[in-house]
Amino acid sequence: RHHHPCSTLFGMISHKAHHMRCHPLIINVVAVFLLAGITRTTEPFVATGLQFQTPSIRIQHVSYQYPKSFFKSLTSSDPSREYAIKDVSLELANDVYVLCGRSRSGKSTVLDIIRHKVVPSEGTVKIAGVGKAIYLDGIPNDRYNQEESIEEILLRRTSIKRPSKEEFVRYLCDDVLDLDRSAKPFALAQSDVYKFGLAQACMESCDLVADSEDGSSFPSPLLLTDEWLDLETTTVIRRVEDAMKRLCEMCGACIVMVTHKPERLSENSQGGIIRLSGGKLMQYGKLLAERKSASS
Repeated sequence: RHHHPCSTLFGMISHKAHHMRCHPLIINVVAVFLLAGITRTTEPFVATGLQFQTPSIRIQHVSYQYPKSFFKSLTSSDPSREYAIKDVSLELANDVYVLCGRSRSGKSTVLDIIRHKVVPSEGTVKIAGVGKAIYLDGIPNDRYNQEESIEEILLRRTSIKRPSKEEFVRYLCDDVLDLDRSAKPFALAQSDVYKFGLAQACMESCDLVADSEDGSSFPSPLLLTDEWLDLETTTVIRRVEDAMKRLCEMCGACIVMVTHKPERLSENSQGGIIRLSGGKLMQYGKLLAERKSASS
């Protein structure tokens, strides 16, 4: 015969208390507290329970040749240049990478190749563990119903199913970006406006049903920013950089930042600098000792 755990618990406490000559009221109080501790259920959302895939972007000896046309030969500022990028090799993971160089150095072409907008003429591109590439080239300036909160907007703009989109939004805002979910977008500080933009981009990038067998694994966000922070104050830049770094550490995000002002960025927030010139890779490494010499 099997006893219900609750009856067994009360029986054990009563038996012990009888020998200790405790008052029945004390027995009941102790039993209730112990039972509450045993039967207590945890919150369904556990931050560490969200699993993200390991991002890997490998660009190996990639070149992109300009389409040949008579019109280009007449209008191009450099008609003799045959390739937008030539023999570029990069390996990107979950970190923030700074992509810099003069105009027409090949920065936009690299971004276009990563987001499958153009197909390389030569070389191979292997991308795994990431969601849809999201391109950000301006401050989020959407006009929303002033009654909607950040949480309501994010929930409305995604179809994530597993784990629930509510859990994903809570994790993203509370644990990663330090963004008040109840706030209204029009009332946000400037740095929080960018964080809200990052949150929207992450939701869109990961807006897929997880492809692991148990549905617990998300593709990591893949975010490409184009001169996003070039006109902002140092204070705003630092706060947004910190948010990006946390996205990389806690969500496995891979972020590529195009900028004409690499000297304004923090060395500590960057996984590496990628400097192009004339379509060729001139610098690719962890340290930014020469960042002030980068083209601006």
